[in-house]
Amino acid sequence: MKNKISPALALKLEKLRKEAEKKISEEKKEDNSKELEESRALGREHGKKYEEIEQCYKIVEEFKINPPILYSTHINGKSVEQHYDPLFAKKVEMLKRNNFSFLTAVHHISTFGATFKVFGKAYIKRGAQKIPLAESNVEQTILLKDKDILGTEKKSYIYGIQDGISNDDNHSTDIIIYPQGEMRFYIDEKTTNPAPAFMVPSKVPDAIKKNSKSTVTQQTIKNIELLEGIFYINLRRRKRDVNNLLKINSKYPRFSFQPSSNLYKGIINDAIAKMEKESPNLSSLYKNKVISSLKKSSPTVCDEISAVIELCKDGSVVITRASNSVEFNGKETKKMMKNIEKPIKITLKNSKLYETDTSVNPDNRIFSIAKIPIGLTTYIGSIEGLKEIKEQLNKQKGKNVQQEAKDLVDDAEEMLKNAKEIGDKELIEMAKTRLETNSKFASGKMQEISAAGEENLRRTLKIYEKQITELKPLFENEFPAYSSPVTSDAV
Repeated sequence: MKNKISPALALKLEKLRKEAEKKISEEKKEDNSKELEESRALGREHGKKYEEIEQCYKIVEEFKINPPILYSTHINGKSVEQHYDPLFAKKVEMLKRNNFSFLTAVHHISTFGATFKVFGKAYIKRGAQKIPLAESNVEQTILLKDKDILGTEKKSYIYGIQDGISNDDNHSTDIIIYPQGEMRFYIDEKTTNPAPAFMVPSKVPDAIKKNSKSTVTQQTIKNIELLEGIFYINLRRRKRDVNNLLKINSKYPRFSFQPSSNLYKGIINDAIAKMEKESPNLSSLYKNKVISSLKKSSPTVCDEISAVIELCKDGSVVITRASNSVEFNGKETKKMMKNIEKPIKITLKNSKLYETDTSVNPDNRIFSIAKIPIGLTTYIGSIEGLKEIKEQLNKQKGKNVQQEAKDLVDDAEEMLKNAKEIGDKELIEMAKTRLETNSKFASGKMQEISAAGEENLRRTLKIYEKQITELKPLFENEFPAYSSPVTSDAV
């Protein structure tokens, strides 16, 4: 006998069925409503996109008449910034977003100023600001401003300081600031607006030619002022007195460099005096010829300086590695440097001028600071070279030579297979030759070459390590104290 459902249960089930149907109906409506809203949103988005694209076409046409201006800034030939004129920025952004190409006028802004490199910690003093400089063995892209001070911390150097004008036979600058030194720079600027250059001017629209510009600013070092510390100074300004370029802190005695030819004159005069005693007739003839020759070849001003200068804390000045004679209080040095590692030491102290031959009277401080101009670049180059070699050796460790050899053979076999499928006899022969060559190479030659390359790297590594070991004390330790000049060294 079948079980009968009670009226109460039947009523309850019917109620549940109706509620379920209602819920399903509502959910369908919700789904339909959601789909409809998504569809409407997508439609609005497409409509907006269509309007934007229509706007882009109009902007492109507008830019054909009045192109946007891109400001492109370069410092010493390196790009440092690019931006569009704010008046065009939003339109340019819209065109880029929609992948539209458009005409652009460019305003090139180039500045050529003093360049320098930094080893260790250094800074620029600009008014009340002290701007730290990043250590780098490439030229800094920061521009010096008039009256800026470049300074160094302990065990640090600013080197390769050069003028904004390219070095040549008539004009050159090369300066090193030793640890805990400061130098002020006086900068001149000259700005010109040369016509923009185009690869093929005939193909450039008139609107671009009209709106493109070039601004070139050339900075030159007008003067340098030594404030404190040790400096290597190498300056050349043909037919100009470089003493006018060089200023010294007012706490120190005034002196001037003389033309390097003065040293030769002294040597020649001594030789003539000796000759006059031994052969009076011959010396007279020789003397006239030499004097005539010197007058023609000698510069009338000191247009070139090369020396290391230290402004000492006791108020004295020490000059070494000088290719010039030095004039002080009406007296002039005469000794010529014969050995760059043991150079002449010139001391200005208590109103007296001394010149000491350090090959006769050694001075360890002079020996140390005289090595810096050449030793610094060697030391930095060795450190950078060592890093590079270590990176290459690390790559060698991760190299699977056998797998590389197998890949070469597999590539050649694949080439031969493809050539046979094509049926090209010439291509088949070429593939066979390649397979044969790669197989021989992979069988041992590749390992030999890899091993030889690694051995060369290790040899170079040892050279760099030796140079660093030899030079490190020069750059890590304090310079020793000066030996006092002796009375017999007084000029």
